Amino acid sequence: MWTNDRYINETPADGEWARIYCAHGPSAPQVLHARFICHEFSRHVHEEYVIGLVETGVQRFEIGRVERFTPAGSIFLINPGEAHTGAPACPGGYVYRTAYPQAELMRQAAHDAWSGKGAIPQFTSAVVNDAQLSALLSAYHGSVAGGATALEQETRLRAAIHVAVARHSQPWLTRTADGGPRLAERARALIDARFVENISLSDLAEACRASPFHLARTFRRHLGLAPHTYQTSLRVARARALIDAGEPLAMAAFAAGFADQSHLNRLFKRLMGVTPGQYARARGARTFKTA
Repeated sequence: MWTNDRYINETPADGEWARIYCAHGPSAPQVLHARFICHEFSRHVHEEYVIGLVETGVQRFEIGRVERFTPAGSIFLINPGEAHTGAPACPGGYVYRTAYPQAELMRQAAHDAWSGKGAIPQFTSAVVNDAQLSALLSAYHGSVAGGATALEQETRLRAAIHVAVARHSQPWLTRTADGGPRLAERARALIDARFVENISLSDLAEACRASPFHLARTFRRHLGLAPHTYQTSLRVARARALIDAGEPLAMAAFAAGFADQSHLNRLFKRLMGVTPGQYARARGARTFKTA
């Protein structure tokens, strides 16, 4: 088991643990290493890409309407904005190493992999078996957990991402703009702009000139999750950014639209796998002690 000073949570009673690492380098993604036996991630989306390596056990997740399994040695690849879940699929749970690279880093990798084409890459398969990529990812995560130099970490990261993009992605495809996607994208843009507010489904429907029932069905069908679930993902992402910036947890909760810190705690853990306090300690951010 890898260890270093970024160890943030372990519960011997049930065997689950999770660690967030502050990887080195200007393009370094957030990195999560964890063993989950009981914890299940609610359906959510990320602004970043997700590149995960399952080390032991089996993970089960849904992406869109399709259920996937990632046994030990396999890799899961998720594009920004793709709704997904995550859960153990065997009694002992699973151990995984996951990185969340930003779009700009992925664009740079695509530029190199595709001989100068600057398109944003889109992964074409949610689960892949690629021995070379698995080895590269394992080496990268070992360098992060072992506290290697920024030079080593970034070199290993870019080598892994180059292979992931070159072998398992294509230029991002724009969906056909029929009435359904247009309505869903209009609603998503409104939520993006007002996610901190206590906006109602009726408010969204009126702004989109659609019935609330039709809007809710269309949003779920085309984006893979309900409007309120998408809003929660944005709020958690906002809280995470505020914690990164050093905001106390109570202030981050309020600024991200949560009713109180306990509400943030519950939803943050459900989507991130760790509590806001654990995340803040790993990031070296300031926190307030709470009862």
